[in-house]
Amino acid sequence: MDAAVDATPELPFNIGKYECRKNLGGNMADVFLAWDPVASRPVVIKILRLIDAQKESIHRRFILEAQLACRCAHPNVITTYDVGEHNGRPYIVMEWLGGESLRAIMNRGGLTSQSHALGVALQIAAALGYLHQRGIIHRDVKPANVHVDREWHAKLLDFGVARRDDSDLTMAGQIVGTLSYMGPEQVQGEKPTAALDVYSFGVLLFEMLTLRLPYAAETHQEIAAAILYSPPDLTPLREAQVPEPVIALVERCLAKKKEDRYPAFQPIVDTLKAILAGDGAGTSAASVPASSPLEQSPTMELPRVVPRSPHTSPAIGWKLAGTLVAIILLLGAAAWWWLAQHRRLPETIHLASGDMVLVPGGEAKLGESGKVIIRIPAFYIDRTEVSNAAWDLFCQQTHRPQRSSSDSRLPVVNVAFSDARAFATWAHKRLPTAGEWEKAARGSKGQAFPWGGAFNSNAANLLAAAGQPGHLDNVDSHAAFPSPYGALNMVGNVWEWVDALAPAPKESEFAANAQYFRDLNPPLSRTEPWYEIRGGSYAILPGSDPAKLVWDFAALPARARQNDVGFRCALDAGQAASIPKN
Repeated sequence: MDAAVDATPELPFNIGKYECRKNLGGNMADVFLAWDPVASRPVVIKILRLIDAQKESIHRRFILEAQLACRCAHPNVITTYDVGEHNGRPYIVMEWLGGESLRAIMNRGGLTSQSHALGVALQIAAALGYLHQRGIIHRDVKPANVHVDREWHAKLLDFGVARRDDSDLTMAGQIVGTLSYMGPEQVQGEKPTAALDVYSFGVLLFEMLTLRLPYAAETHQEIAAAILYSPPDLTPLREAQVPEPVIALVERCLAKKKEDRYPAFQPIVDTLKAILAGDGAGTSAASVPASSPLEQSPTMELPRVVPRSPHTSPAIGWKLAGTLVAIILLLGAAAWWWLAQHRRLPETIHLASGDMVLVPGGEAKLGESGKVIIRIPAFYIDRTEVSNAAWDLFCQQTHRPQRSSSDSRLPVVNVAFSDARAFATWAHKRLPTAGEWEKAARGSKGQAFPWGGAFNSNAANLLAAAGQPGHLDNVDSHAAFPSPYGALNMVGNVWEWVDALAPAPKESEFAANAQYFRDLNPPLSRTEPWYEIRGGSYAILPGSDPAKLVWDFAALPARARQNDVGFRCALDAGQAASIPKN
């Protein structure tokens, strides 16, 4: 194979000792069905394409994939036989699997029964548990990366975005994987943990049982918003007569907060084993859309979920008592939840770090014309941007340099994202998400501006509105034009950091950005995270569309400090009672 030309030669051809006989496709790598003459067996060769082999980051990731794959020996993880390099292109040699991908099976109509689906899920969970024990996070668990043979033996594939838990190859802020199967923290670009695979497994199991995803969304923006804010709709699981223990398992896997999910895969494995053995479901295996996934394939020998007759169970009295206790506990929990949701929260809380106003939980209409509708739990947001006075108090108590020459009532500016996050942590708060910020700015009905439906040049500190050189206003200025919840200056005055990763500029734009941010030390890199800033500032130029300032965003590298960028904080409603008041 010519190292100078990234072209596939005519089949058959050799990569080392392996004779490539069939092109199986691929993306950044070419994948071939090949023959190993020494071991006398078919194999699969995955070889990185030359154009990508010359890119250091991709080359390193491919080598990492090979290293991780070689560390694994598990019946439900694909076996890697060999690694090497051919004409400057690294390659991996793996076992050839009969059968087909789980995605192909599901595209044809699904698995033949819930016991088949749960049996495959059990094997995937066992494989992921094995990887986690070896410090490997898969990060791309989805049907296309699961292979099922004619004996219903499942194997987990593709370590292309996997990561050692001690690896620095992927920084926080970089998003890898497949969006529909990402956990909330993965969407936000946080450092990956094993909890990501638990979430993705929950999405996968949901889809295996219903042939649907947990969220009804179409665009990338809607999917990301649903993952971050909307609870999964479990109705399709109940419509498919999925046993309640399985629904509970899926629901816990899909918890928004990673600490609320299963801490490891062993409890998932144990639960699935119990359900398949008939100890946890209590109902017959309901049929999912019936189309044989592997034509003329034998049935997988797994225990079916069999209903138990009360005439054959000596412990039925205890089971009935247990059921009644469970119902009582469930009713109690429901009552507690109702009271928690309907207790009266104070509309304003007064704190040394800045007063906060309540944004009630419920629907929010986001995006251009309010087309994206999501539910956001109740939270508090700072009434004003963080002031120099509050920043000075933070600096005093954390021994940071103060800005004594600044007017105490003006918003603090020239703060990086990490500075804003550090202040929020000190104040027992956090930075708002993009959805929270936007709901706080425009209300539950998605009005065009914080003060109403029409632009008012007197309602915001914008250069475009004033028609003269701009300057900062006090944080409590424009008090006659609050947002629906009483927050001030959510349009104009200063841009505000929000806890939402933004796409980094395209490679073709990097040079211009590096020049613009030339004062950064070390220099701007292609891999560092960018975050959204919201609301515009006094420096918005004439001719800009002010209507975009409530739903669109700009982006900055997390390290950037600008003289018209500040921030405000948010707080979960349930934490308001415990936050120190001074």
